[in-house]
Amino acid sequence: MCRGFDEGREWRIKDWKEDQGVAPYDEFGKLFKEITLHKYFQSGRALEPRLMELFHMACYNLDKFRLFITESTFLQRFALEPGQVEKITTNDEELLRFSFTWLKFALFGEKTVRIRSAAVRG
Repeated sequence: MCRGFDEGREWRIKDWKEDQGVAPYDEFGKLFKEITLHKYFQSGRALEPRLMELFHMACYNLDKFRLFITESTFLQRFALEPGQVEKITTNDEELLRFSFTWLKFALFGEKTVRIRSAAVRG
């Protein structure tokens, strides 16, 4: 049973969230909702199986997504920000942030990732 009223302290929501370290969860929840509540889906469209697999990998299998970036032609095709490759290969939170950026590009065609000019010509 909840014993919160026995604490003798009143919390403001903002203070409680800060005390509990909720900010990262809120951030990633917001990024996830930007994908799952995207206007693409609001219009009744659905992803084809290949894109559903990409969505699952980028959201739920970060180890596989990291390998997708580093062991495929991904880095030859896409130009990331300076230092971003190191960040996403060494930090899971940075990788997850990037995964949502990538999904906006891959699923919805948004210009969130820059294609290398050599990849366009090739």
